[in-house]
Amino acid sequence: MQLTLFPIQLLYPICISSCSYYFLKFPGADFENYLIYLSILALTATSGSVFGFMFGAIFSEVITAQKILELMVMILSFGAGVLANAGSGATWLIRFMTWVSPIRYQAELLFRQLIKDDSPRAQTYLLAFFNYNYGNTLCYSFVMGFIVFCFIASWLILVYSGRKL
Repeated sequence: MQLTLFPIQLLYPICISSCSYYFLKFPGADFENYLIYLSILALTATSGSVFGFMFGAIFSEVITAQKILELMVMILSFGAGVLANAGSGATWLIRFMTWVSPIRYQAELLFRQLIKDDSPRAQTYLLAFFNYNYGNTLCYSFVMGFIVFCFIASWLILVYSGRKL
């Protein structure tokens, strides 16, 4: 069922990226950069979908899974700097959340894509200001690892719960 919804799941990033990328007139807004931007949004949508699938496999009640998932997304948002300063004044808990939050890595990927045509000096300043210092390779690796981990965990949970029946 999850794989059959994958084309529909990609519809949201396509709509969002087509509205934001061209209408906001980012520097270097050509088709190749748009496809990279779209792929990052699709990766974000896939990670969120698989994360939700994992919580759906853990809990038998839909409302319980939904509420716990909302709480987990809010906690992971701390690590992305959405609800707390993840910069230089961050506490040890926020720094830890920055390290484990997939939202933070996805935000860094998007931000690096948006400023890649700026001057090197501006890039260095902006990346240091937001504490985005991991680079594209590590960010892609972490997000892909997160997707694979959530998928395998979901699968194992379903296999284990199926054996109990």
